[in-house]
Amino acid sequence: MDLLEYLARSNHCLISDLRYRDPGTIRIDPVLERSDFPLNQWNDLLQYLFGNAPHFQSCEEAKAYLASHVPKK
Repeated sequence: MDLLEYLARSNHCLISDLRYRDPGTIRIDPVLERSDFPLNQWNDLLQYLFGNAPHFQSCEEAKAYLASHVPKK
């Protein structure tokens, strides 16, 4: 299972639903806790969700970007 699919399953929705949901309704804690997804999947996830996200050089940078752009519940 890749990161995008994991995020969708964690939110009980389809991958396609993530793009159209209000960012404030997406639970990101489950993915932020994971360290087993490669950097390219983090960059792909951010591009899918935000469209104009920069490409990061580390998973930690990508996670920080996600955390700063999705309000925590």
